[in-house]
Amino acid sequence: MENLKYPKSYKCVCGREAKLYLINITTKFKDTYITVVNVPTYECLSNHVKMAQLTRVKIKQLLKEAYNQNLKIIEYID
Repeated sequence: MENLKYPKSYKCVCGREAKLYLINITTKFKDTYITVVNVPTYECLSNHVKMAQLTRVKIKQLLKEAYNQNLKIIEYID
């Protein structure tokens, strides 16, 4: 994980360390399922998952872009 904008880990609300992972998220946008690839998220050993608010905003923009271009998969790029 060589994403320099996100720390490699942070302390979760449960007190455990949450590590940075790049995951694929598939969601329905309007009438189409779209997958966003390599989304930075944090997960701790208690399976708490957190995503930065900025990441959520970026995903919304990418979903609109993919929908307008009739794409089923789009990559998350900082």
